[in-house]
Amino acid sequence: MNIVFITSSPRRIELIRKLRLRFKIVKPVGEEDILVPNNPCLTAILRAKSKVRNYIIGENEVVVSADTIVSINDRILGKPRDRNEVIRFLEMLSGKTHEVITAIYVKTRNREYSECVRTKVVFKKLSRREIEFYVNTEEPLDKAGAYAIQGLASLFIRKIIGDYYNVIGFPVNRLYTILKSYFGVEIDDIIER
Repeated sequence: MNIVFITSSPRRIELIRKLRLRFKIVKPVGEEDILVPNNPCLTAILRAKSKVRNYIIGENEVVVSADTIVSINDRILGKPRDRNEVIRFLEMLSGKTHEVITAIYVKTRNREYSECVRTKVVFKKLSRREIEFYVNTEEPLDKAGAYAIQGLASLFIRKIIGDYYNVIGFPVNRLYTILKSYFGVEIDDIIER
């Protein structure tokens, strides 16, 4: 069984390599920036599906994609367009709880499965100085919600409720459970020795 992960996310690719997962990595072609107002889960699922749309699935392949969205009060915070949007996002997240939602989409030639994994993240109240400092690191510029929990933003996180890896954008445990339960993939199918 060959597992193909369709992603261009440096964080997902790094985690796949770190965990020694035997996934072939393919960059998506023609993914869409879909937005379903007030429905972050459906938005993430449709975006994850769009990454797979142009891939021709082989006989013995399982194709996986994912899309992560940061949402506060059902408002979706995507990747910020510029420094001003980073500041606006961080001001919205400051002192509040938000949700990180990752859609996992798995497809073979004759089956498909999708679901959303949700994690709550509680930010501490940020000072203007902390926001300005973080913006100047440029770390938040290519991240959904304008922060990276595995980076300097870890200083701002009071707690998380749920899966840490989901906040990075790759809920490893849930993906393995889906692959095993719905697609018959076993542990030695996915781990390099």
